Amino acid sequence: MITTTRLGIATAVALLALAGIGCNDEMEQTPCKGGGFLIELPAMEGTYVYCRLPSGVPHGEYRMDDRYGKTVVAGAFDNGLATSTWTWWHEGGLVVSQEGSYAQGLADGSWRGYDENGTLRWEHPFAGGNGCGLWLDFDELGDAVSEATYAPCDGSPAWEPPEGITMAPATTDGWDGVAGATGAYKDDQRTGIWTTWNQLGAVIAQGAYEGGKREGPWHFWRGDGMPIEAGSFAADERTGEWTGWFANGFREWQGSYSADLKTGNWNRWWPDGITRSNETWKDGLLDGSFEGFHPNGNAESAGPYRDGRRHGHWTSQWDNGLPASEGDYIDDFRDGLWMWWDDHGQPQMEGAYVMQNPVGDWKMWVIDTATGLRMVGVGSYAMGIINGIWTYTWETAGTLESEILYIDNLREGPWTSYWPDGTVRTIGYFLTGLGEYTWQYFYENGQMSTEESYHQAQRFGWSTSWYEDGNKKAEGKYHMNYKQGVWTYWDEEGNETSEEFDDWGYPK
Repeated sequence: MITTTRLGIATAVALLALAGIGCNDEMEQTPCKGGGFLIELPAMEGTYVYCRLPSGVPHGEYRMDDRYGKTVVAGAFDNGLATSTWTWWHEGGLVVSQEGSYAQGLADGSWRGYDENGTLRWEHPFAGGNGCGLWLDFDELGDAVSEATYAPCDGSPAWEPPEGITMAPATTDGWDGVAGATGAYKDDQRTGIWTTWNQLGAVIAQGAYEGGKREGPWHFWRGDGMPIEAGSFAADERTGEWTGWFANGFREWQGSYSADLKTGNWNRWWPDGITRSNETWKDGLLDGSFEGFHPNGNAESAGPYRDGRRHGHWTSQWDNGLPASEGDYIDDFRDGLWMWWDDHGQPQMEGAYVMQNPVGDWKMWVIDTATGLRMVGVGSYAMGIINGIWTYTWETAGTLESEILYIDNLREGPWTSYWPDGTVRTIGYFLTGLGEYTWQYFYENGQMSTEESYHQAQRFGWSTSWYEDGNKKAEGKYHMNYKQGVWTYWDEEGNETSEEFDDWGYPK
């Protein structure tokens, strides 16, 4: 169970301890509104300012100021128990790092954490000291990257951790109010059981040392008590089976180490427990069979590794189970025939590689955005470079769509494309891969739709466009792709309007 030894009681205990240190009856006492007297307690990290009842327990407002007078923690106590809203700030006291509420010393309500830029990085609700509801963690862009679900915050049955995990010890024994570790020394070297806490008093690591090196079982936990990973060390090197967990308690990975290197079969899972991959490792490198799976459980990819590189025949699938690609690798380079399909099972591309370089005849299927029809292109590569004529054909009609000359990967020369019925669609010219000179575009009925000029793929000079019935639609001048001067427009009834543009294409 997640308890407020992580966020509430730990903080309150530490502050109660501070309340009795360095205070005496001779200190000047200022009355507080809620009773008791104001205490200012200097410390190495700053100054603690809070109210204390005659009994010695904090009561009322509390804050901690850093050495420069900036408040970095603020909250309140009720007869020694943390209450109301508490806030922590990053160094300098300008940006909030964490905020949340207590009720009778127990974390209660939504708690939030922020990075130095003020971006929300996590949101964790509590009810009576127990983690509840949906816990979310975010990346630096504010996008959710992980989540964990606990018992409802309305008091439903308490959440129980998944079987097979060890929660962090719910104790602050040995914690002195700051992050650190405690344990024994022998001959100036760590020995026996050592425990590490974070700044809130949560146990985050525990295990044994022998001769200053980690030895035997070790556990590592998150601040909420949920495990991160666990396994054994031998002379400070990972050995044997290790397991890692997501924040929600489900296993994330499991596998073996030898002399601190991954070895043997490893398994990984998605956060909901579905298998993510089955892997084979040798001396810290992927070596042997690999299987990857989509979050819905369908196969994603499969093939062998050798010395950390893909080597041999590999296949991949879309999440709907249809094939996505297939081919061979040699030392992580594509080699031999490769084929790709879209998520509807239609071919996308096929051709051969020599050490990652496309060679020989290739086919590529593309969808024309205007018609929604598929075209197939046929051409050749020479060690990754396109040279020669590439021909595109409308797949269903079987008619020519276009032919274009490539020279060293760049389209070159005149180019004409056709609609599926053979009607001219586009007439243009490429120079070193860029559109150049006059281009003409046509509707399927043969009527010209646009005529304009290009220089290095940017529109220059006059441009005229027409409706399908042959009536003018627009006319004006471009310079470096920007409209310039007066442009004239006609609607389908022949009504004329105009608009003037400056040198940067903005309407005047």
